[in-house]
Amino acid sequence: MRCIRPSVWMSRLGLAALLSLVVVLSGCAARAKPVAVGPSVTDAGRRVAVERGGTRATVTVDAWKYDPRDLDRTLLPFFLVVENTTSGPVRLPLERVTLTDSTRRQWSLLTPEQAHHLALSGRGGWGGGPLFSIGVGGGSGGVGGGVGVGVPVGGGSSAYAEVLTRAFRGGEIAAGRRMEGFLYFPRLDQDVARFTLTLSPDGQDELSLEFAMEKR
Repeated sequence: MRCIRPSVWMSRLGLAALLSLVVVLSGCAARAKPVAVGPSVTDAGRRVAVERGGTRATVTVDAWKYDPRDLDRTLLPFFLVVENTTSGPVRLPLERVTLTDSTRRQWSLLTPEQAHHLALSGRGGWGGGPLFSIGVGGGSGGVGGGVGVGVPVGGGSSAYAEVLTRAFRGGEIAAGRRMEGFLYFPRLDQDVARFTLTLSPDGQDELSLEFAMEKR
């Protein structure tokens, strides 16, 4: 099947037409898996950790072992644990979690509801940039500015309920406590070799974790 490269005109399409086109584009997805890199990597590249100012973030790749088992065909799920060892609360809103790839495009975190919708439809990884994303940098040949469409979830299969219930919810983490759950991003373009996951807690230093993409 010949892959079709989307362009800026896609942002002008209606939602129904856009979802129909993604059926075709999903066959062009890069089949690659993320591997943690850097000095704090453990478990053969599956886990990486970073700590700044008493806030510690640990990310595990290839951690999704729930239904649907093939979630990584449509999404990039990362298991995140944030530990607050400070004497006060730490706040990490979901909108302060971003992914920047090696081509300098920024991919916004999907909400649990958006991730649930894409998992249900089986339409996630397409070669032209993130669907249902906010604040995407204008890469060459990509969808400049992103689509920015929120899709209501309704009537979903119970087999996909864990995409919602196991999501990292963000918000305030009390002193001495931890918050954990899965982060969901769209699958990345085929030309992406490396990317950085950045967490920016309110009023604190950024936490950055490095990953590489290995072709399967």
